[in-house]
Order: sequence, then C-alpha cells, then structure tokens
Amino acid sequence: MSVKNVELSSRFKRKTLSAIGGIVAFVTIYLILVIGVLAITATLSYFSFKILLYQLSFITIAIALAIASIGFLILTFLFKFLFSSKKVDRSHLVEITRKDEPELFALVDQVVDEVGSRFPKKIYLSAQVNASVFYDSNFWSMFLPIKKNLNIGLGLVNTVTKEEFKAILCHEFGHFSQKSMKVGSYVYTVNQVIHNLLFENDGFERFVISLSNVGNIFAIAVAISIQVINGIQWILRKMYEVVNTSYMGLSREMEFHADDIAGSITGSAPLRDSLLRMNLADQSLNSVFSYYESKIVENLKSQNVFKEQTYVMTQRAEMDNIPLVNRLPHVTIEAYNKFNKSKLKLEDQWASHPSLEDRIENLNKFERIDSLESGELAKTLFKNIEKVEIAFTESLFSSVEFKGEVRFNSLDNFQRDFSAIVEKNSFPKVFNGYYDDYNTQKFELQKLTAAKPHSTLELCFGEEMIEKIYIKNSLEQDVLILQQIKDKIIKVRTFDYDGKKYERKSSADLLVKLQAELQQVTEELRINDQAIFQYFLEIEEQQTNQEKLADHYAQCFDYFSEYEENVKLVNEISESLDFINYQHSTEDVTVFFRTVEGFEKKLKNSISTLISDRIFEEDLKPDMVENFEKYLSKSWSYFGTISYYTNNLELLYKAINDFGFLIGRKYFLLKKKMLSYQANLANIEAEA
Repeated sequence: MSVKNVELSSRFKRKTLSAIGGIVAFVTIYLILVIGVLAITATLSYFSFKILLYQLSFITIAIALAIASIGFLILTFLFKFLFSSKKVDRSHLVEITRKDEPELFALVDQVVDEVGSRFPKKIYLSAQVNASVFYDSNFWSMFLPIKKNLNIGLGLVNTVTKEEFKAILCHEFGHFSQKSMKVGSYVYTVNQVIHNLLFENDGFERFVISLSNVGNIFAIAVAISIQVINGIQWILRKMYEVVNTSYMGLSREMEFHADDIAGSITGSAPLRDSLLRMNLADQSLNSVFSYYESKIVENLKSQNVFKEQTYVMTQRAEMDNIPLVNRLPHVTIEAYNKFNKSKLKLEDQWASHPSLEDRIENLNKFERIDSLESGELAKTLFKNIEKVEIAFTESLFSSVEFKGEVRFNSLDNFQRDFSAIVEKNSFPKVFNGYYDDYNTQKFELQKLTAAKPHSTLELCFGEEMIEKIYIKNSLEQDVLILQQIKDKIIKVRTFDYDGKKYERKSSADLLVKLQAELQQVTEELRINDQAIFQYFLEIEEQQTNQEKLADHYAQCFDYFSEYEENVKLVNEISESLDFINYQHSTEDVTVFFRTVEGFEKKLKNSISTLISDRIFEEDLKPDMVENFEKYLSKSWSYFGTISYYTNNLELLYKAINDFGFLIGRKYFLLKKKMLSYQANLANIEAEA
C-alpha cells in the first residue's frame, strides 16, 4: 500500500461534516450577534449625536461619548480576535540547519516526498519525548498559506530506531498531506476565536478599567457594556462546547488518518513499537529531571540528561521484565496493559487523540516491512549526538539558580545514586510486586497467632494473586465510573463493557454485577493476606524468640485509619480553596475563607503531630521544616479588600502539599518496615 491509496474513512467524513456543521452554526450565530450589536451601536451613536445637537457643552460631550462607547466597546470585544496571534513559545527550542545535520535533513526530505507534504519552514530541537509540527496561527491563517515548523525532541530521538523515527515523522507530516485536512485547521481556528472571546481578555479588561476610571459617566457605560458582553459570552460558551466536541471528534480521526499514512509507508511495526515505548521513555526522562530538582541544594547538575534517561529506561525495563531489542525496551500491548484489567470503554468526547489501544489495533492492519528494519538508533542521524545532548543539557540547567559552586555529576555516580534511591523507595523483590499497588486488608491478628499456614511463598505471591490485585483495582475504577454514569455525572448514552454495548439505563444492573465481583476478589485477597501473615508467623516462631511480626502489622493497621482521615482533610481543604480559580464578590470570598479557616485548625494540629514523628528523619527537608514552622507560627490572612495575598496563599498551598506528601510517606515507611522484616524471615527460611 502507498500513501496515495490511503483513503479517508467514512467515519472521518462524518466527523468532518459534523465539524463543518459546527463551524456553520458558529458563523451564523456570530453574524447575528454582530448585526445586533451594529444596530445597537448605530442607535446609540444616533442618540449621542442628537444630544450634541441639543446642547454642546463639556457635560453633553462626555455623556454622548459615554453612550456611544457602549456599542463600540461591545464591537471591539467581538472583533478583537482579528488582531490576536497565538505565538508558539520557542524559548525551549534550538533551531538547526541543513549544514548542522545533513543526514537528518535528508531523512526529512525523504519523508515529505513520500508523504506528499511541504518541507518545514524551520526545524527545531527540544528536550521533549515527542515530535510535532507547529505554526503561529491567527484568524487569517484560514485564508493564507502558512508553512509549518518541525520540533524534534531529543528525548524521543534517544529512545527510538531510525525506522521508528521515520514513522513518527510520516505521522506528523501526514496531518498535512491531504487537502481535506484544511477542514481541521478551520475548526481549530474557530475554536481559537471562541477561546479568545471567552478566556483571552486581559488586554481588553485593562482597556475597559482605564476607561471606567475617566469618570462616573464612563464607569456606568462600561458596566452596561460588560453586562451585554457577559450575555454574549454565555451564548459563546454553548457554541464552544458544540464546536469543540465536533473538533475533538475530527481530531481523533485525523490521528487515525496520520497513522494510516505512516503505516502505508513504513508498515505497522515502527510506529506501533515507538508508541508503546513512548510512555516509558517520557517517565524515564521526567525521573531524571525530578532527580536533579532534588539536587539543586547540593549544587549538582548533569552533563548529559539523555544518557541518564537511557539508564533509567533500561533499569525500569529490567524491573518490569521487558526485553531489550536493538538496545531499546520492546514494550508489547500486553505489557503496556499489564496493570489495566478494565473492561469498561467510554469514548471521551473531549479527547484529542484516540486511545493507544485503538491506535495499535488500527496500525495492525498494515503489513510488517522487514526490509526497512535495520535496528539502527535514530541518534546516529546526527553528526555528533553527544555534543548536541551536552549542549542541550547545559541550556536546560542555565535557568537554575544555584547557591554555591556547581559540580557536574558523573554518569557512574548518577547510576549508583539513582539505583540507591529506587531501592530505598521500593519494596523487597521477593514479593513479586504484590504490595506495589495494594495494601494488606485489616484482620484480627490475635485470632491467627495459633493457626498453622496452608500456603507457600510461591502461592501467596504468585502471578495468580498479582492478577487478582490488578482485577480488584480495575473493578474499583469501573464501579466508580459506572456509578457516575448511573447518577448522570458522566453524561453518555451508551458505553461498552467486555466488548458488549450497553445503554445508560443498564448501568444500574451492571453496577450490581461488578460490585459483587469486586466483593469476591477482595475477599479472596483478604484470605491470602491472612495466609501470608500465618506463613511468616510460623517462620518467626521457629527461628527467633522475638514477636515482632504482629507489631509491624498492628502499626500499619492503626495508622491506616489516621491516614484516611488525613487524606480526607487534604481533599476537603483543597476543595474549599477551589473558589480562588473563579471570580467572586468580596463578600463571597470572605465567606469562603471562613470555611477554609475551619479546616486550617485541623490541618495545623495534624501537621504539628506529624512533623514530630521520628520516622521522618530523612524526609523532612530544611525548606519543608522552615515552611511548616512559618505556617504554624500564626494565623494568616489570604485576602485584602481587593486582591489575594499571593505569598500567604503560596505558604498555605505548600503546607498542604508537603503535608499530603508526609502522610503518604509515613504509610510507605511503615509498610516497608513490615515487608523488610518479612523479607528477612523469608531469607532465614531459604537458608535453613
């Protein structure tokens, strides 16, 4: 199959018609609004002219101008998008030329020729695990030809083969290879227009404030204009939902179409394999960035974050038993969905991309082209990739404010230190990941002390039990979503479960069924938890004179109740502060903060208790302690008569976030202490 034979699907055409319908509806309503406002403006201008004819004085001139300004302000609001340009932030990008990287540019030449699109205006490098085509857009983009730019992420180049990289470029340029794709840009531009009118009003607001400050007459005119504009925005919000949902539906089809173009050129394997690996690659690079954020206080920075990304990615693949092919993790769809056993499928009308599972299923229709797959890494396209990576790493750290003499971290030191951190924050491997996403259910410890176990280490932590944990977690999520469908919080007419389509009204019956399944698997795991306790208890009684196992379990059980209460407190105070994201009157803000004040008393008491716990000797960082002490030192005010006290709010939010981290950290530390003790017992048993 060639790119010329890739036809638009019937679903794509339907979504295109739906998107066009949304555009037509918006344009129609927008024109009606413009005509109405023009009529109002003409009427008010005529009335202002009559006032001036009646008497010409300073007062009448001011009144006439104020009255006329009502219409002109509304018109200015309706047409301000014409002068708005959405510039792409390029501060994180570095431009490269054909002279810099001839082999890379040659590949882009080949791709644009095979796809049938234009060569990009400029090519940039970034640190991202991504590649994208972008351009600066405004209203006139619908009528004027605009050349696109290509952004290539070094985090992506570092984690794909040449063939995979070519497939990704084919996908990106595939978005612009068909003239029918222009519809997508039209819908995108209409969305930008509505978004501008609804949310990008800072400059307009500054203008109307300055106008209202001219005098009381103009303040009244501005107030009237704002009321009319609020009404127009209400209408536009309804249109935004219609146009945006139709655009998102088309956007998902555009992704499938771009995948088809890539698949027709490179076959299914390159794009499929890179898509399945991308999440692991992205998480690995973010882990490197997080590591160095914690090292700022030590004045430590990286020489090459991309080599460290490779190490982290390889380490994670090894931990998850993912094989390496061509020195890269080969992630299968089964490994990708290892933790997800959900059978519930909803179409997210607000998603711009299809699910990865749907994209992989679509790509599998293309044949494998073995002749293309050399396995050579994409980084070999660069003349000196290490030099590029080092230079980019230096630019990433250029904005960091170090407070002492900066030291470079060697790769060997990073590997040792990062591995030690992973070990510190992981549970013993003997448990096969059983406790990674599962907490032991509470049971009566004393009733099991005399019982003999009827299980083995292999049965307790075998794949069958691990699978039950994944099923339990997925069932909990499915039950929650079905409850929201039943209560009409999630508004869908139909949904799929286990390959079968259901009407919304059937959600209640299915919910009962899933709740029964969840109860059953939860009980099976509870029985296994008891068997685990009995297994290690017998080893303890045979090998030691100490009775510590029950104490470890009791500490975890006792703290879990406290943990749940603290999580509830964090959620409550966070929700009570949500009003800050919206506009409210001074009186309402004062009332809202009284509610926050009630939660703050509980928060301060809980923080005082928590930070005195010796379990946090290594986790209470100096900046965290300083912030806690400052927050606890007095009652803080967060709002004046006009605006919020930003510094005080930052203090509060940091206290909430750090408190949330510590309550989870304490549970982890207690849990690890218990599991490390069990692992030690298992070693004693193995050596016996």
